[in-house]
Amino acid sequence: MDQWFNQKARTGGTSPQEPTRILSDFVSNNTPPAPTAEAILHSINTSPEPGDAAFEFQGLLLDTVAEFSQPHDAIINLLFAIRDIPPSPNAIMHSFASMHREHLDGLSGRRYLWKPEDKQAPTTPGDRWVNYNVFTVKLAKSGFDDEYFIFGFFCLREALERNRQSRESEFEKHLRPTSFKHSAITADELVSYDVLAAARWVLIAGPEMYGLGNAPFEEGWEKGLAAKTDLWDGEPGLSRGRWLLWQGRFEHMADQTYVREEVRTLAKEASAAVGRFTAE
Repeated sequence: MDQWFNQKARTGGTSPQEPTRILSDFVSNNTPPAPTAEAILHSINTSPEPGDAAFEFQGLLLDTVAEFSQPHDAIINLLFAIRDIPPSPNAIMHSFASMHREHLDGLSGRRYLWKPEDKQAPTTPGDRWVNYNVFTVKLAKSGFDDEYFIFGFFCLREALERNRQSRESEFEKHLRPTSFKHSAITADELVSYDVLAAARWVLIAGPEMYGLGNAPFEEGWEKGLAAKTDLWDGEPGLSRGRWLLWQGRFEHMADQTYVREEVRTLAKEASAAVGRFTAE
């Protein structure tokens, strides 16, 4: 992790170097979040271009949670500490939600595009997709902002409501506008990462998502919530019927030999979890 942060500091220009060092020390040495948040904001606010420095730090923080799963809980505590520092929103919290969404969209697209060397990398494009979803579900469950649960809905829908032919078409659609003639991963291989991310949402915060239903989703999400899919033509958003569909789809994925064995196990656990909380 230290090597990764050092590389980030070298390639990020001059303004983000101090916040990069502070964040690296924080995740490596378990330093308290409140003074860390003060130090980061002081460094950003006293930089020559505070807006640019805040933007760079947002990107660094979100890159970190995609690259590594270990510091997720610590970084969530840090975000609470940063948010508590006035003014509200401060430089880091300003536009943080939209930056989070942009990173999610970028990781979603890049999970299709693997170079041959990515398969041997310590963290693959698929791993980053899973890590980012795990961070997001933990952030939503922490009480930071219930609206982050919308990304669980999108993750589950994407993983569980496409038939195999549709997945192949979606895979090709992401390759066409790029320089990739072939991805080093297949559509079937990608399923394991998508189902793993969806299972993590359920196993970490399924009961909370089920209990909240569509309540946290603000205006502007109506079109996304109402979109029909290969396997769902019912009411928009998170309904009990949709959860039962997802339960059956997790069971289906648990029986597919092209899904990695450890993911099949988690899919079965997720199916059982859905059965429990929808029956209460």
